[in-house]
Amino acid sequence: MLCDRKTVNVAKSQPGFIGFIPLPLFTTLQNILPDISGVIKNIKSNKETWASYVETEEDKKVYPDKKN
Repeated sequence: MLCDRKTVNVAKSQPGFIGFIPLPLFTTLQNILPDISGVIKNIKSNKETWASYVETEEDKKVYPDKKN
């Protein structure tokens, strides 16, 4: 689903991905490496940034159509 460049809305899918994969991973890793709290702060900030981003048609031009 997230790999289809023609139909996925990247801006809407990123917060869910961040909340499902990297955030829980690094939160758990923090139990072993407490010094990574800054990384977790940055991940949360990135998630908030993506949540407020609105993808435009111009943004979608980054993904060129492959015609093979």
